[in-house]
Amino acid sequence: MGLHSPYSELGADVPGFPVGYFSNTHLGGLTETHTFSPHTVLTSNVSFFQSHIVLDKRFSGFSPEAFGFGYASTWASATGAPLIMTQGYSNVGDPIINPRDSTQNDYAFSANLAHTQGKHVTSFGGQFRRTQLNGYQSNFASGTFSFTTQGYTNNSMANSCWESRIYLLRPGATSTVICVAGSWAPTHRMSIASVQP
Repeated sequence: MGLHSPYSELGADVPGFPVGYFSNTHLGGLTETHTFSPHTVLTSNVSFFQSHIVLDKRFSGFSPEAFGFGYASTWASATGAPLIMTQGYSNVGDPIINPRDSTQNDYAFSANLAHTQGKHVTSFGGQFRRTQLNGYQSNFASGTFSFTTQGYTNNSMANSCWESRIYLLRPGATSTVICVAGSWAPTHRMSIASVQP
């Protein structure tokens, strides 16, 4: 799914510097139930989830060189016009923050073995889950220039910033859960259960 905007809330106040926002989600799972006997059943599940999000992808087709500056953007996917801010006028240029491209992957496996003996049901199970986050975000890749007017004498002051900050994110988390559960049904309408993680 994608959304195109004529301008970014983090960049120019005027159209001409369009950006895009995109997201994709994928989900898959497989469950297997194996009956060992009329009293013993194994249920296993494998699943995968992925979410991919891109914020402020540039579509202006500009670069710092197109505006006469003698440098290139520091990250290819962040190539755009430098943001030029002049006090009293609309901002011109691509956003100084982003694009941000992040992907989350979740892998999970679980299994549960249940055994029924008369009015007693005993279950043994476990789950393994892995979450992986991959992403980058580029800030100030094409630079920014700010021009202000000070006081009543119209002395102009110019500030420029051309620095590059690229954030790479690759943390991962793993969780494992093992539990034992048991239940007893003295009647068809009542059961007592306990779970021990």
